[in-house]
Amino acid sequence: MSKKSRLIRRSLVLSLVMALIAVLLPTDAYARHVRIKQKNSLAAGFLEAPPPDRFTCYWFEEDVHQYVCAGADQSFLLGDKLDAGPTPPNPEVVNDLAIPEKFSCRYTGDPAAERSPELFTCTYRHRHFRHGRLHMHRFLLSEAVFVTLEEGPSGPLPEPAVWVVPHPAKKNTHHGHHH
Repeated sequence: MSKKSRLIRRSLVLSLVMALIAVLLPTDAYARHVRIKQKNSLAAGFLEAPPPDRFTCYWFEEDVHQYVCAGADQSFLLGDKLDAGPTPPNPEVVNDLAIPEKFSCRYTGDPAAERSPELFTCTYRHRHFRHGRLHMHRFLLSEAVFVTLEEGPSGPLPEPAVWVVPHPAKKNTHHGHHH
């Protein structure tokens, strides 16, 4: 795809997204159709202007197959903001990652300071079992992971490398079972 047609598609997608976010009802589902093949790297910084101080990202299965975020009257693809750092240890380990339908982040640093991913705290809720309780997970934006997705049944993905989020283990396991 030429750069120009990609940009046109991208702005179309983003305007679509703003319309969709307005009507989107959050669900507790996982983005089930996605399998992660390998980890590539962690977020090392921002590629362009940093994101707004508060934003929410939604996973879009169709068309973009990645997180689309909105906050402070702007929308952006997560992949357009985050800069991938060097290769992480264990690129093969993919069992501690999640693709929640949505997550929210807010900047926690000094308002006058330069924005960096480790100063954004993010949260999402999901169920560990179909009928389990909703769990809240907290992570830093710097812990987002750039991964390569496996091809789906519908064939190759438009962008096989996307950002997903960690699935932090609860340190205080106050609910008797371990997964």
